Amino acid sequence: MEKTQDAWNALSISRHWPMDECLLSYIDAAGFGALFRVQWLRLDKPLITSLVERWRSETNNFHLVNGEMTITLKDVVVLLGLRVNGFTVTSSTWGDWMELAMVILGVDLPPGSFQGSRLSLAWIRERFAFCPDEVLDEVIQRHARAYLFYLVGSTIFSDSSSRGIHMTYLMLFEGF
Repeated sequence: MEKTQDAWNALSISRHWPMDECLLSYIDAAGFGALFRVQWLRLDKPLITSLVERWRSETNNFHLVNGEMTITLKDVVVLLGLRVNGFTVTSSTWGDWMELAMVILGVDLPPGSFQGSRLSLAWIRERFAFCPDEVLDEVIQRHARAYLFYLVGSTIFSDSSSRGIHMTYLMLFEGF
């Protein structure tokens, strides 16, 4: 039950980031518009909890009364609206996380904002949740990168702690 509650907390934290209209065009252009919109759907928590209880990790299937069922890549495409065609998403390990944050987000990471190679989701939200008015397009793009990094870190790349995201995923938004 504790893991299920952590999952609900991870899903709800993205709702605490007020969306600035100037970021939406960048989110859509990056192909994450559907993922942004799906987070606002109302979830049937008892249904999801019962599905979690019926999941068998050794076979990657749900064991239901009428048989086994699995989730396919096509199901993910339909549910999340993410593209699965085109180039493969890969990244290498970056050696200096501070430099990566400066290059992609344009900020120095303060002490305590990350542990090991994981950047705090709370820090990202506090630093980038509000985009200043009348700023350069470069600043808006940095806020859009931070939001997308936060979005994937609290949804498709979340972990059981729901407190941080690995800095490697930040590199995915470098060529934004």
